[in-house]
Amino acid sequence: RHYGINMDLAPVLDVNNNADNPIIGIRSYSDNPILVATNGTNMVKGLKDAKVIACSKHFPGHGNTSVDSHYGLPTITTPLDQLYQIELAPFISGIAGGIDSIMTTHIIFSAIDEVYPATLSKKVLTELLRNEIGYEGLILTDGMEMDAITKYFGTVEEAAILAVQAGVDMLLYTSLSGPKKAHTAIVNAVNNNEISLERIDESVRRIILKKIKYDLIDGYSASSSNITEMLNEHRELNNQFAKESITLVKGDFNGLDKNKSTLIVSPEASFSLGSGLAKNSFAAYAKEYLNNKGYTNVLDFTVAKNISSTDSNKILQEAKNYDQIVVAMSNVKTSNYNQSKTFVNELIKLNKTLVVIALETPYDSMAYSNNLENYICCYSYQEASCYALARYLNGEFTATGVLPITKGL
Repeated sequence: RHYGINMDLAPVLDVNNNADNPIIGIRSYSDNPILVATNGTNMVKGLKDAKVIACSKHFPGHGNTSVDSHYGLPTITTPLDQLYQIELAPFISGIAGGIDSIMTTHIIFSAIDEVYPATLSKKVLTELLRNEIGYEGLILTDGMEMDAITKYFGTVEEAAILAVQAGVDMLLYTSLSGPKKAHTAIVNAVNNNEISLERIDESVRRIILKKIKYDLIDGYSASSSNITEMLNEHRELNNQFAKESITLVKGDFNGLDKNKSTLIVSPEASFSLGSGLAKNSFAAYAKEYLNNKGYTNVLDFTVAKNISSTDSNKILQEAKNYDQIVVAMSNVKTSNYNQSKTFVNELIKLNKTLVVIALETPYDSMAYSNNLENYICCYSYQEASCYALARYLNGEFTATGVLPITKGL
């Protein structure tokens, strides 16, 4: 809100009850609907307290699929009574807590509608969400230019009309041309009586009411005051959250020995981990931190997320010369990084005290040998998590994080 952002397309209320889900992953709180509902409701409350509109997603739930709707059209065949127990439960909890907006998902739920994905389904959005569940807030689409829509449900114009007819209030696009085409199509559809003016007025009323509720109509602007102070405060808070999230899933690891030689391997990070690093990776970050703490023999390798055979062979040969080895990988299981899977399993054979870190989704252990002794999860590959992990490797605190999933481990 301070920076002029008045709506956050979060929280994700998907229950990640499919360990092979390639896209939801760490955006979900858990594979337990109660944990998802509790944490999601708390986040909505925090956003509302800060006068930011929350948007729970992806209704009715994107967790139980192994297909990414950015690139395909998933179908979930779960019976309706089970949907109520798992997928729908966090959304119903959020609605009861006063959620202001909900984003749809481009998935066919065959128990409700065998033809259209939720985004384009009147049965899902109007009959189920509005009439049966009693939701009165805004309904937003997921990206209308994702393949699940564009490959299967006509042109931009045709899909926009279907979405509005289904009950959508706001349509989301990532291109400049998409909104213009959709707007023209919707206006023409109203003029041709394909969409009633009453249907348009319903959505306009909901949008205006939210703008009034969140003071977005008159005199609203971003603020430039206290920026440095606020950023420092938020950085400290993020670092503390990251430390508290570190989870020792397996083993009795309590820190490295600075008198032993140490090898650290990780992929490059997508987000900046700070300035001055030789490589933008956890391995480089940790090496720099440990060197500053008196470690004298630390070697770091930055590799691809799915490690190349050249790097794998080189590191496996080098690993024989090191006493303690840390390998931090990212989404090996859910992204099917088979070369990284083989690499870690070969390291397990070489070094029984190997420390393996799952940087993002915690499911990576499913790809590794049962002989893995030390397995750590941190749920994020960003600067705060690297800050926490480096200090954890140095034995500065005890891991107190709790694994949020029960299936597949």
